[in-house]
Amino acid sequence: MQNVFDIYTIIFLALAVFIFLRLRSVLGQRTGRERPPYDPYSAREPVRPATEKVVALPPRQAEPMAAPKPAEPAEPSEPGDRWKGIAEAGSPVAAGLEGIVAADPAFDGKHFVAGARGAYEMIVGAFAEGDRRTLKNLLSRDVYDGFDAAIGEREKRGETVETRFVSIDTAGIVAAALDQPLSSPDGRIQVFCNVAAQRWHAMGVSLNAGGALAWFRNVLCAGAGEPPSFEAIAAAAGRSVPGAHGLLFLPYLNGERCPHPDPSARAAFIGLHARHDHADLSRSVLEGVVHSLCDMQDLMRSMGVSFAEVSTSGGGARSAVWRQIQADMLGCDVFTRQGAAEGAALGAALLAGVSMQVWPDIDHAASLLPELTRERPDVTRRGRYEQARAIYQQLYPLLTGSFARLGALAELGEAP
Repeated sequence: MQNVFDIYTIIFLALAVFIFLRLRSVLGQRTGRERPPYDPYSAREPVRPATEKVVALPPRQAEPMAAPKPAEPAEPSEPGDRWKGIAEAGSPVAAGLEGIVAADPAFDGKHFVAGARGAYEMIVGAFAEGDRRTLKNLLSRDVYDGFDAAIGEREKRGETVETRFVSIDTAGIVAAALDQPLSSPDGRIQVFCNVAAQRWHAMGVSLNAGGALAWFRNVLCAGAGEPPSFEAIAAAAGRSVPGAHGLLFLPYLNGERCPHPDPSARAAFIGLHARHDHADLSRSVLEGVVHSLCDMQDLMRSMGVSFAEVSTSGGGARSAVWRQIQADMLGCDVFTRQGAAEGAALGAALLAGVSMQVWPDIDHAASLLPELTRERPDVTRRGRYEQARAIYQQLYPLLTGSFARLGALAELGEAP
């Protein structure tokens, strides 16, 4: 799939630059003469009248003010390396970041992301500790009020919260927009308000999607040299067959959230044989992730959600092999739209554009993105996958007890 730098990409680029310049004009630059930050939540101490006990300090000798130093431009780098770890080279996000650098050469994307991550952790940590003072300095009034109410309810119940940050590579999400809320009795599928008015959002989240592929790449495929690219792994999977010659992969490398809320769940290759090669292992990992997506699809169908077609996004949307596996296993058309590889970031940009009245509503904004790819399910391949799926669905219940015992064994550490 090729990235096309067309009018829609230009719109997103212009939007990113516009937002950055607006923030810069509002926030300004530090000069050293700023007043203390205004706290709108707390009452100010009344100004006390001067008394005879106030002692004047001796005047300081005037010192010439140093001229401000101009901002130093960021170190030049190759276009493909500038946004490494932030955005893929040639993507709309990278193009938007390049636009920001054009407006402000001192902009450092890595420092910006690190600062945003630090602020997020400060907010979550302060909420866990019930630190209202810190939250006031970080949140707007309406957002703070929600946090304050939640802390108050927690204090009434005598509860405490412990917070840890765990980095999990790309998770797998199955989501559906609803015209009315649906019941999810066991809570494995979450249902809550959509960002669009008068709509709801049903969502299931697996902790192991792109992260499972990353583990396979970095641990089992690295060898003595550099790990292969994700494209190379997908190409190898394409050389195998549906069902990977009888090899199944349980993708629970980080425990699981949905469909099995079980932190003790473990990953496993089932059916491994001497005849299996790298292509079979690669395909079984891709198929194992989609088996997990199918589990969530089944849960949603039991709630009354139908699947006529599926829009896929994120890193997996770049691979035609993986998209076809999704179509065959989910049993419906799988398509991508322009910007699909950017995942949730594209949706955030669309919402920002709607809030700034670039587009009248979210439906209109989404309709501007043209369809790029579409894979249709193959009846023969689907039949083979249904046979493999019947076996896959039996494995977690059979292995649950073993997973728990293995987890306890792992906690023992090394023998003295």
